[in-house]
Amino acid sequence: MSLQWHAPPNNRYEMKKILSLIPSFLFLGSALCFPQWGPDVRLTHTTIECSTTSSNGRSIVSDTSGFLHVAWLQRARYSTRSTLWYRRWRGLWEAPVQLTDSTAFGGYYDASFSAAANNLGEVLVVWNDFRLEIWCRNSTDGGSSWNPEVRLTNVYGMSVSPSITTLGAAVHVVWLDYRDGPTGQVYYKRRVGGAWSQDTALTAQTDTLDYPTVACDSAGRVFVAWWKARNGKGELWFKRYNGVFWDPGVRLSQDTISYPALSNLPSMAVKGNGEIHLFWNGGDDEIYYKHSSDGGAAWGSDVRLTYDPAEKLWPSGGAGPGNRVQVAWADARTNPVFGDIYFKESSDGGQTWSSDTQLTADDPSSAGSVCPTLAVDPTGRLHVVWMDCRDTVYQVYYKSRAPLGIETASSSLKPRTFELSQNHPNPWKEVTSIAYSLLVESQVELRVYNPMGQLVRTLVDSEQSAGSKRVAWDGRDDLGRDVPSGVYFYCLQAGKFSDTKKMVLIH
Repeated sequence: MSLQWHAPPNNRYEMKKILSLIPSFLFLGSALCFPQWGPDVRLTHTTIECSTTSSNGRSIVSDTSGFLHVAWLQRARYSTRSTLWYRRWRGLWEAPVQLTDSTAFGGYYDASFSAAANNLGEVLVVWNDFRLEIWCRNSTDGGSSWNPEVRLTNVYGMSVSPSITTLGAAVHVVWLDYRDGPTGQVYYKRRVGGAWSQDTALTAQTDTLDYPTVACDSAGRVFVAWWKARNGKGELWFKRYNGVFWDPGVRLSQDTISYPALSNLPSMAVKGNGEIHLFWNGGDDEIYYKHSSDGGAAWGSDVRLTYDPAEKLWPSGGAGPGNRVQVAWADARTNPVFGDIYFKESSDGGQTWSSDTQLTADDPSSAGSVCPTLAVDPTGRLHVVWMDCRDTVYQVYYKSRAPLGIETASSSLKPRTFELSQNHPNPWKEVTSIAYSLLVESQVELRVYNPMGQLVRTLVDSEQSAGSKRVAWDGRDDLGRDVPSGVYFYCLQAGKFSDTKKMVLIH
């Protein structure tokens, strides 16, 4: 069999306005301020290579309690063995944790693992080890401690490139499997009620397949996309589990361009209502996008997102809150050695897109920044991790952008007291904005409740610096489901300060 996985030679790799119901700017004194990305933060400090995963998997995920979870590989150069590592953040970055001893077959950007987190405090990481089998390790306390690894496949030397997603207690995993022949097929299994199902083949074809990715919605539907090579051309395919059975596979891209080995790397961002946003890179070195608003039953046309002759790879998409959709990718236009991380977004559900934004600016003589993963937390804050060679060997870097523009006012305008403001607009539909002020650094909890006192959504649960803050709520609960029209209460707890206010949602 041919896995088509190679270490790069010589270590070189190849706004429509934002949220129309909320002001996209804040006046601080006389200054007009827009959303800004924070500085690059180095997460790994080793002398050996550290790598994030390809775009069918996920290197960073967010949960509803305010934690970020990051996974990566560490591997000595030219070695075929790696170790899988983990680190989490909630207000500050905690110490790295080593999850495995000698895992992950593959090269630097072929790192084969994927992470997921749910609203029950569970974090999961899947990977293929040097024996080419799929393994899983999970934490049920938000990453504080980890259970022993579990072997998910039992066919030696045949399983690679896993992708994982979870919602509630249900967990879904897909991977590329060679047990049926040399070209590889997409396989699937799930965990419901604590037990893993049998392996299920989702494809049965002779064409070469690769890079499957999986996502799910709050209705229990499962969505899988993968790349297929046929007659020297590349195609993007999709299949869904409708809650009872798997529907037939559907060809999504009508491409006629000959594809290199790394094209068509797919990434899916799915909202709880089944709205699907799919990204991939074409054989013409451009990033493409496709949208379904009905859980994959019908799809819009292909949308080309980039227009530059430089090579582009590893698109990673995100969605929410409201109608916001985002994508980050690696781009060679400013670093021909490959590359820098670029970003763009849509505020109207993918109908129109902002211009390209360069997020990194590495030395053009270095091997640059590659393999980004984009995550969106429940507040709408954006998080990106990637592998970066500015430090001679590849290390993992991170940066973020506050939701809905400025999160903290300038130091000259620090608040004189704790305060929770009335949301705006109110009454509201689609999205509302909640502002609050912190006199000093505090552990902050901002939660939404229904009139019966039941928790609906956790908007903030983290340590925050003093200053003026702003967060959005898109009218969805912690499972991503739309909540009904009515009266809701939002409660702020910051140290010893607490306050509650009422708002009205109308559909």
